[in-house]
Amino acid sequence: MQWFEFLNQWFGKWVYIRDAYDVIEAKWRPPVVTERAYSIPEIIVPDLVWRLRVFRFSKIELLECIDWVFVAYKPNEFYFTEFQHKQRLKCGHAKYDPDNRMITFCWRKNDHQYFKETFYLPSDTVCFSWTCLFSDRRVVLFSFSWSYCHYQNSYPPRPEIWSVLRTRLLLSYEILGQKIKRATQLRQLFFSPMSEMFLNREIAKLYKKKPRA
Repeated sequence: MQWFEFLNQWFGKWVYIRDAYDVIEAKWRPPVVTERAYSIPEIIVPDLVWRLRVFRFSKIELLECIDWVFVAYKPNEFYFTEFQHKQRLKCGHAKYDPDNRMITFCWRKNDHQYFKETFYLPSDTVCFSWTCLFSDRRVVLFSFSWSYCHYQNSYPPRPEIWSVLRTRLLLSYEILGQKIKRATQLRQLFFSPMSEMFLNREIAKLYKKKPRA
């Protein structure tokens, strides 16, 4: 299935940096850096149910281990449930857009709050995501993450990528101003052909590769 091919790109070790902006206090929060590793998916029911284990750790210790169960119900759409120590933490639904290499997760925190997170892969080594928390139909928090993955036979880690992508993030916030009101503004800004072209060119400069057309 196409959406599961997308999930396969998560395997390996990820460096995960999240920059959060508090729209209520109108200021940036300190970035959080963690690392994640993903297990090979266990097939529970062929072409229908998979289980994937996620390990999150710091440089010193393992922070947590979580099991994800994915259940397909439509082409490129599926339900997911997150478990920790056999206790269900959250569940929701997700949809994969193969044309834009984008996957969106939605889950409800309670009757008045829900989360929505979108992952977008502009290249084989860089992942971009944005998250929003809606409370009583009002956006409370936007947060962003730039992720770098290690693949077999891929390029070695290049820390310069972080400075390029984080600069792009800050410039985008300056364009939008201090208060962010609509998710559609961010979607139009970051998930546009111009945005992907920018990322491809910057990555090509770092790797001295010819950018994709």
